[in-house]
Amino acid sequence: MNRQNFYHRQQLNKEDLNDILQKNIETADHNIVKDAIGDGILNGLDVVKGTDFKVVIKTGVAYKDGQRIAVTSDVTKDLSSSKPSSGSKNITVAIKFRYYEHDERYIQSGDKIKYLKDESSEIILLEETDVSGGAIDSDSIIIANILLTSTDLSIEMTKNNRLFDNLKLVELSRKLESEINKRIDELNTLKTDITEQISNITQSITTHNNDLIATTTVLGHVKVDSAISSTSTNPVQNKVIYSQLSGKANYIHSHDFIDQLKMFFKYKTETIYPGEPEQQTKYWLEYMDGTTVKKFSVIA
Repeated sequence: MNRQNFYHRQQLNKEDLNDILQKNIETADHNIVKDAIGDGILNGLDVVKGTDFKVVIKTGVAYKDGQRIAVTSDVTKDLSSSKPSSGSKNITVAIKFRYYEHDERYIQSGDKIKYLKDESSEIILLEETDVSGGAIDSDSIIIANILLTSTDLSIEMTKNNRLFDNLKLVELSRKLESEINKRIDELNTLKTDITEQISNITQSITTHNNDLIATTTVLGHVKVDSAISSTSTNPVQNKVIYSQLSGKANYIHSHDFIDQLKMFFKYKTETIYPGEPEQQTKYWLEYMDGTTVKKFSVIA
């Protein structure tokens, strides 16, 4: 609010109080209203058909440049004098702010003034030629358009200057914006979670692939032994099996009878008829019969 710096022993006149002090307060109030809701019809001010060619402007409130334009009781307007003899005619219904001055008083100079100045409104009816000619000034708000014929009238209410509808749209827009921002936050959170999960999956795949790389003792997740064991349940390396089998007899190899006996018995040899053509070897083989060592011989 703009302020007036009054000073000590200042002699105030009516301009100081009326034009400056009250005007500053009023302008500040108007600015608040303009910033908050703008111009338009806040509520009511519907125009309805009455009897004959009369229309009724219902109570309501509008704002223009921060000024409150109020119709505190229904107002009836007679349009019978405006109806055309033929064809049709458009009538525009508008409303504007004005002060209602009353409470006359005599002042010291002997002049009479109206002491009170209340906020009020004025309803204006303009024919189409007046509207096109610019008779509606910038302080007015159009509330309805009326189509007159010689026998009837129809009323079309204006919709684009209704503050309640505009405020609902603003509120809806704010809610929609809030909901969109909420969904964006949820999507960003989901994106973060998905990114983290992808990272974890990628790491798991990398670790798994590293586990599958062959080493000298491990293939994948299965441990492979490097030696034959009677207790291990793990598989054994190919080269170990090959080494063990390479010292065994080939499957087409065969042993004679003496060789087979020598594999199962302790034995001693004795040469018979040494140096003679009939020289032979006697094999003394031993075995246990309970606690008794028994022997038998075989000559080869």
